[in-house]
Amino acid sequence: MCLIVDANVANECAEGTEDAKPVLRALATGKIKCVSGGLHKQELLRTRFRSLYLQYIKAGRLTEFGEADLQRVSAEIDIELESNDRHVIALAILSQARLLFSRDRPLHADFTNAELINTPRGKVYQHSCHAHLIPQSVCSRC
Repeated sequence: MCLIVDANVANECAEGTEDAKPVLRALATGKIKCVSGGLHKQELLRTRFRSLYLQYIKAGRLTEFGEADLQRVSAEIDIELESNDRHVIALAILSQARLLFSRDRPLHADFTNAELINTPRGKVYQHSCHAHLIPQSVCSRC
């Protein structure tokens, strides 16, 4: 399964907070992979997550998607969003990432909206008690 780390939790990942630890362990072991690109990438690189981002790229734990593809998918989203994160939804659609680490409630609503992300539905990780959302097998996608 592929994961999107929202910019609003990026510093938590860089700090290794208790809530971020299950995600960081899963990334380190290859159970999940990160995806990013376009505006999402720019947002992450402005946080302390920057060093992790670069490490994950080198280790093959993060896949980047091109700006042009993300803009094309973003333009194809034809329903009103709850959030101002069209770029994150476009990234989820393009990458087929179905796990989001975020604390942004409007984005949660969009990410779990079956009209936007379906087959399978998007899941939102917020706290370490959501570790059960992280798959137990190694990710072969992305």
